[in-house]
Amino acid sequence: MTTRRTFLATLTAVSLAPALAKAGAARTGKFTGPKRYGSGGAVEVTNTTVALQRDFSLSRGPDPVVGLGKNGRYDPATFMGELKAKKGAQSYAIPSGINVADYDEVHIWCRRFNTGLGVARL
Repeated sequence: MTTRRTFLATLTAVSLAPALAKAGAARTGKFTGPKRYGSGGAVEVTNTTVALQRDFSLSRGPDPVVGLGKNGRYDPATFMGELKAKKGAQSYAIPSGINVADYDEVHIWCRRFNTGLGVARL
């Protein structure tokens, strides 16, 4: 049963969601990927940074880089740098001109073999 209070709270939350996203509210996700690469852990994305959390790990994979993607496709134009470490917290600046709202994933990408090592849906 929906009460007036529940309806108003839901309406407020729905109407504020776009404003919060534009204001830089963080989006989060968890890495998954092919078992042979062992990607896992959390990521947090704001309008300016991608922050891999302390539990991030990648067991193997040559030439890993960090970037953004949408609908399962990595966008090389969002390249943020080579992966600094295969384990632990690390942060990457989002290149100027990139609108984070246009993307729904963070990718750990293998440049050498042009393949995904891990992806976190936001």
